[in-house]
Amino acid sequence: MVATAQRWLDLRVPALAAWGAFVGAAAFAPVGWWPLAMIALVPLWTIAMTEGPRRCALFGFSFGVGFFCASLYFLIETLRVHGYMALPLALSTYLLLVFYLSLYPMLSTALIGYVAKVSPAIALVVAPFAWTGFEWLRGEVIIGFPWGDLPMALWRLRTALDLAPILGVGGVRLLMASISVAGVFILLPKKTRQGARYALILPLAALVLSLALPKAVEIKSEVLGKGDIAIIQGNIPQSEKWLPGMRQETLNRYRRLTLDAVAGTPPDFILWPETAMPSRVPVGSSGRRFVEKLARSAKSSIIFGAPSNVYKDGGVKESRNSVYGVTQNGNFTGRYDKVKLVPFGEYVPFERYLPFVKKISSAAGNFRPGEGFLSLPLGITEDARRVGSLICFESLFPAFATAQARGGANILAVVTNDSWFGDSSAPSRHLAYSAWRAAENGLWLIRAANTGISAIFDERGELIKSTSLDETTFLRGEVEYRASEGLLQGALRPWVELTSLLLAIIALFGILRLRRAESSG
Repeated sequence: MVATAQRWLDLRVPALAAWGAFVGAAAFAPVGWWPLAMIALVPLWTIAMTEGPRRCALFGFSFGVGFFCASLYFLIETLRVHGYMALPLALSTYLLLVFYLSLYPMLSTALIGYVAKVSPAIALVVAPFAWTGFEWLRGEVIIGFPWGDLPMALWRLRTALDLAPILGVGGVRLLMASISVAGVFILLPKKTRQGARYALILPLAALVLSLALPKAVEIKSEVLGKGDIAIIQGNIPQSEKWLPGMRQETLNRYRRLTLDAVAGTPPDFILWPETAMPSRVPVGSSGRRFVEKLARSAKSSIIFGAPSNVYKDGGVKESRNSVYGVTQNGNFTGRYDKVKLVPFGEYVPFERYLPFVKKISSAAGNFRPGEGFLSLPLGITEDARRVGSLICFESLFPAFATAQARGGANILAVVTNDSWFGDSSAPSRHLAYSAWRAAENGLWLIRAANTGISAIFDERGELIKSTSLDETTFLRGEVEYRASEGLLQGALRPWVELTSLLLAIIALFGILRLRRAESSG
């Protein structure tokens, strides 16, 4: 009991939590102190080099709690206001997610601690691979929740985005973490540094690769032509979005903004946000007729979000979060159903075991995921340009944008409804993912957000134009249509992340075997 109390009274525990919170709050948009992301792991790993694995696990968990508390603070208000939860229940749900996400830095730091107990030098080399691998795992397993990935803080840094089409965000994460090793080395005790000098090869190599790779490996997507687009930002408050009395007002607003946006020369297509239509649009419905008529009046294709119903075998009805395409002649060309749903927003993970957690969305029951990725054509001809949609949460996942690029998308479109998060930092942070998805695939990306921030990114991830938050407006701009097939990162990134995790685990087992051999000898 005394030892346990001493561990928790260790001042490094709250200090690491405070450091994690500071990084989580200030490194990302809108504050944007991106150098903090480059040194975020230095204090944690410095301590891990001199402590046992159990203490390292505690330190990693402490850092994670601080980081994710600061990164996800807005969920408390979202759960309370839109999830209709009492404050204690909203806070409990928020902390449950924070504690779960903190398990990943806990595991990676514990692994580093195991290795450091035998060789701090090897631990320095292993640390970036462990972090890269477990962060990738955080976005892939259980609920798959990659929010707060450190490279997202670098979305305005040209050097980072120039690496995106080559290595993807996973490769940049590995290079960032490898450069951090130099900071850890400087802070280590002199005696420890003497036996770990060769580990400096890793940050040196990472720095050289970061600067040299974009110049040595020139990767570009193929330009197919230019076009003109319009983005509609309807700015419908979440508290009013699904009220029956707001349906006509919503339709009127989208009609007015759409017709204002096409005044003069009609654009190639108009993009509306996620669930912009306040109802489903089955064949013959008034909502469907509304969009068909508006597309003909605007003389432009419309890509719009709306809920949909899919009837499976046996007549079972499933609700989907969908994006539809309509040509300028009013012909529906297809529907893409969201593949990756938001945990606790569009479905409840482990609902059987968490009956007290209700879905935030009150629109239309629990959603079900779509079966695959589908780009939507802007016309009915075979050579029509295609739009690859990512619905809200899906923009956090690099593999999804690459799947759309490989499926023939010539431009990426993120449709989202960030009004869930009010005036918090979440909309600004969510915007950063779009820059990375554009740069990774070498495709222009346009983003329609219900209450903002709507934006246009070029193929290098540069922000060309954007709207303000809580603004009722439209955005027009010139874009390029390109073909990329996901570029080099589409092939390399998954292997970089998986190999990083495997190398860290192999190093751990190697150290464990070595310790057993020494103890038995």
